[in-house]
Amino acid sequence: MFLPYEFTAEIDKIDYGRMVYAVLFVPAALEAKLPDGGKSKLRIVAELQKTDGEGKRTEHAGALLPEARGKYLLLSKRVLSGLKAEIGDEVHVAFALDDPDRVDVPPVLTDAMAEEPDLHDAWHSLTPGKQRGLAYRIAQAKTEPTQIKRLDELRMELLG
Repeated sequence: MFLPYEFTAEIDKIDYGRMVYAVLFVPAALEAKLPDGGKSKLRIVAELQKTDGEGKRTEHAGALLPEARGKYLLLSKRVLSGLKAEIGDEVHVAFALDDPDRVDVPPVLTDAMAEEPDLHDAWHSLTPGKQRGLAYRIAQAKTEPTQIKRLDELRMELLG
């Protein structure tokens, strides 16, 4: 995959009340080159690698989010664990802009929508952001029974 943008930054933190988030701030010079001029949320696909060579190269789909100090990339615990990184470590990021409407739908949900036109119609009435959140919840289930349970919860939410 072609990743036209790249930068290196130290993992920083953002405090929201009692919550602390690990983030990478995009350098201002790169932010100014982005299509939105740094003003709005941009979905991206990225590869991250700790600069000291420890940890593994980690793929990440996420968003560059605007904040008073500039755009940042939120790093989940899973990403930090894969990188073997923590706040203060330096990370190299290469990324490309992603289609803002792209949703990775898990197979169990795709199969259910193919069999249930009402579920299909209800799903496609949702915004891509809502679809992503619901699809992620199903996809993150570790076992098939849990995926099916979460699919049933989705059916109840959408169809009543």
